[in-house]
Amino acid sequence: MNNYYSKSFPFIIKAITNIHVGSGGSIESGVDLPFQRDELGFPTIYASSLKGSFKSHLLKVISDNWLVKKGLGFEEGDEEEEASNIGFLDALLLGIPARYIGDGSDRYWVYVTAESIKEKLCNYLKALSEISDVTEEDVCKNSTTNNNATPVILNEEYVTDYSKIVFEGYEIYVLKDLIAKAIIEKSMIKARRIKIDRTTKTVVRGGLWTEEYAPSNTLFFSAFLVKPDRPSNHLSYMIYKKVNYLIIGGKETIGKGIGEIIWIPRTVIS
Repeated sequence: MNNYYSKSFPFIIKAITNIHVGSGGSIESGVDLPFQRDELGFPTIYASSLKGSFKSHLLKVISDNWLVKKGLGFEEGDEEEEASNIGFLDALLLGIPARYIGDGSDRYWVYVTAESIKEKLCNYLKALSEISDVTEEDVCKNSTTNNNATPVILNEEYVTDYSKIVFEGYEIYVLKDLIAKAIIEKSMIKARRIKIDRTTKTVVRGGLWTEEYAPSNTLFFSAFLVKPDRPSNHLSYMIYKKVNYLIIGGKETIGKGIGEIIWIPRTVIS
């Protein structure tokens, strides 16, 4: 990968408010506006959506729009036509809050993810280690499912097979995919919305739908990769310095979509 990209900037997205990144289609559960999903059905944020959020933000905070478009892609109608020199990875569901009963402590929720997502995370970290000093660490080398673990209750599900990892200070319960799927689905928020006729104060015909959100405190992991291009290299450091919070997905007018960007300290900044 180091023959194509010269640098990588890994980061965690922490949901400050509920986040809705729509998939544009319905799913079997009956949600009209579902959250984006990966090939196994777990919530994710597609790279294209993430890139669009960064680009929209940067066009507002950086006066040199040419520099932003040089790195993140020109648009229809621009004089220049050139592929972007900065690429993003699909954001993995690092951890989602789940209601917790277990060790007698006063905490009422913990982070949960799936084994297959952890495997993807390890693959990401292995690839990124070629162009940054982020490493797989213990999160990938020493984490195995403990079949004799102390039983816990997560989102009303009784769980005995799990492991725990700590990634960038966050403790995360890693569950087998099948039980993880059920628990994660319970953590996702399905909000019903209505459209009101202002004259009659009643719901308009067809004005009832359901939207799906990742709850506040949910963690996603991603990274952006930079080709060896001088303007894009300059832009990448501006992104690192300027982007601490981001509007991700839709519904920002009703207070949704605010995410904190937590840059992973081991990224090479030199």
